[in-house]
Amino acid sequence: MKTQAKYFLVVIIFSFILGCDKNDTLEPQIPGEYFPAFPKTWWEYQKYNNDIIRYEISDKYEECEGKLRPIFLNADKCIQGESIVFGFNGEGAWAVAESPIYSLDIDSEMICPYSFSTLKESPLMGPPIEEISFRRVLIKKDTNLTIGSNNYDNVILIKEFSLHDSLHLYIDYFAKDIGLIKRDRIMKTDSIPELVTIMTLKNYHIEK
Repeated sequence: MKTQAKYFLVVIIFSFILGCDKNDTLEPQIPGEYFPAFPKTWWEYQKYNNDIIRYEISDKYEECEGKLRPIFLNADKCIQGESIVFGFNGEGAWAVAESPIYSLDIDSEMICPYSFSTLKESPLMGPPIEEISFRRVLIKKDTNLTIGSNNYDNVILIKEFSLHDSLHLYIDYFAKDIGLIKRDRIMKTDSIPELVTIMTLKNYHIEK
């Protein structure tokens, strides 16, 4: 398995406001096609216990870590292309982490300081990068999936695991131009993996 080169971007940011609104000069950063997190977009999912959970995007592009980005409200973090972007205090200086949600490169291992499957930050942020807990890997693409009466084309499957927790095993299913449509957890029973569906898409609105 190859490690994807674009995995964890850390940038030190020094921001100085000189009397004008920086939003006037910033260009909006467009989200990726497998998680089209445009402003005012939302998705509703039915959980394994029949509860409904709603993923929502901010009403507009907002200044977030130096650029105009949509905000994934459930995580309170920015979306940049195929990644979640957020700031943190790294070794005494403010830094920005880029955590991939998905990749279209088969078997490429993405190093993720933020878990998209559980919406939690890695306990350790590195360096070294080996300290960063979460990994995501594209295991299948260009496939079809039926959920209830709905058929989805151009589906990719992303497996997420943790270097520090053997029970942290998930598969996220994304449909092109729709987003996350299903999430399974891989449960190990007597060493035999079992897929347990923990949420499925019930309704959504993509605002473009």
